[in-house]
Amino acid sequence: MSPCEDGPFNVSLHLSASGPLHRVEMTLEPAEFAWPGGDTPGTLQFSSDVFPECVHHLAEGVRKLDPSLRGTEIRAYALTPTHGSVVGRYRLVAGKQSFFARITSRIGDPRLEAEVTGFLAQRHPGTRHLLFFDLFEWRGKRYRLDIHPFFQGRHFNGSTQDLFRISESLGRLHRCLEGLDGRARVRSAAEKRYRRLAEVVEVMADAVRRRSFAIFQNAEDWMKEHRDWIVNMSESFDPFLHLLPDAQCLHGEVHPGNVLLSDREGQAVWVDFEESVHTYTSPSWDLAFLIQRFCLADNPSTDVVHERLETIRTGYKGEMRNVVMMMKQAAWFSMAVLVDQTINNHIVSPLSEYDKFERLERQADLYKDVLREYETDSFFRP
Repeated sequence: MSPCEDGPFNVSLHLSASGPLHRVEMTLEPAEFAWPGGDTPGTLQFSSDVFPECVHHLAEGVRKLDPSLRGTEIRAYALTPTHGSVVGRYRLVAGKQSFFARITSRIGDPRLEAEVTGFLAQRHPGTRHLLFFDLFEWRGKRYRLDIHPFFQGRHFNGSTQDLFRISESLGRLHRCLEGLDGRARVRSAAEKRYRRLAEVVEVMADAVRRRSFAIFQNAEDWMKEHRDWIVNMSESFDPFLHLLPDAQCLHGEVHPGNVLLSDREGQAVWVDFEESVHTYTSPSWDLAFLIQRFCLADNPSTDVVHERLETIRTGYKGEMRNVVMMMKQAAWFSMAVLVDQTINNHIVSPLSEYDKFERLERQADLYKDVLREYETDSFFRP
């Protein structure tokens, strides 16, 4: 039996929105930003009240997914207070059934995301697949509703056992994604995104050279203070990640908020595949995120890093190619995304996000000696 063949999984996908889906950019609301605590998420407690109008949209989605629930009361509980917005993450209870739902203003490509997660759900038990999506209008804005199976679990607890299970599951996920039928569309979407970000980095470099920092809006002073860092980024950033020799489809955003572990067996389950629809590069991309967010977040000693990297290598069962440079590329990439959102889409991110990605890039240099003991080879130009 191959790593992707763990038994049958029945996947029923319902797409309510008909016709072409147009990507709509708008200002992100506070509840858009992942799980409470971001990279250090806390306990998953769906206990906040949901206002009636939002419950209506959530309940309609469940009833479209399963018409037999038309006469069933559907109760909704929010992960965090929504402060009068429909945006958020919810647990929906319909009789004996429970669902996880998310409402977001980021439309993305739900059809392709459903295809990716549906493909994985039939081959990799550690995937929460997209059962249903719908698009609706609320107060003049367009929103996307997703419904998934509800998974009772917890986040990463920092243990070696959890790290092993997450690494093992990620390795199996990557091996499954090598055979994704829709990989050509993912590659095409990724290439378009990478080309756009290459242009963004050129704009950044030009603005820094001309000292025209006003285009960075709320980050104007930050850019002035980090001018040398931006210059180094513009000279070293390699945006054409889809051209790397082992490029493939990936999860795209590996961090503690996007993987859950079952309460009983500790099985790792991957969630939030919205980045997977336009991420096509070396598996080292996901590994770089794994190392940054799960190994180095607490600034550990060299001995502890050795122990954690050995755990990842043992669990992942694959090559760890050039992770130092990929960690830097991922940080620069994320910085380019922030700037793209600011100057092109008028989405303002907190300065703490700029600080985070600058810190992650420098962290790759701080731990490069120990990290390179676990690398296999290099595919980046010197």
